[in-house]
Amino acid sequence: MQISHSTTPVDITFGQSAIWADGSLQSAITADTSEWDLADGSSPDSTFTVESAPISLHAAVEQSTGGGKFSTIYVDPDIHMGDTRIELTPKNEYLLFWKKITTTEAMLAISTSVGHVWKFSKGKTSKTIRFGYAKPEAPSSALELPAWYDM
Repeated sequence: MQISHSTTPVDITFGQSAIWADGSLQSAITADTSEWDLADGSSPDSTFTVESAPISLHAAVEQSTGGGKFSTIYVDPDIHMGDTRIELTPKNEYLLFWKKITTTEAMLAISTSVGHVWKFSKGKTSKTIRFGYAKPEAPSSALELPAWYDM
């Protein structure tokens, strides 16, 4: 994963911090996690931070997609008034949805009610999800609406 600014991507792993200094993110270092807030039941084993972040910094998390390429999976939308630490805890949770035009390089405001939230099972790297009727290609009645189904 990476924490990135518009010009300075920094490789980082859980339990580390990248410090903002001299107008850019510095290389990630092992953090003193005893001062972290660790909201939502997260832990240092699943969190990393940006320290000394200016108010206008919106950290982005990129996930490796192989072949030296990365895809943005999260952009921090908040303004951090008075905060100097941005804690980031990627979740093993995804939202599958229909949208005519989208990009992974921009922040999207999409309600979970318009899509299907799912996770990979522990140790799994693939999953099949189907959109349609409970019985494929055979609605039970004219009133049955298509829905998402985990396979």
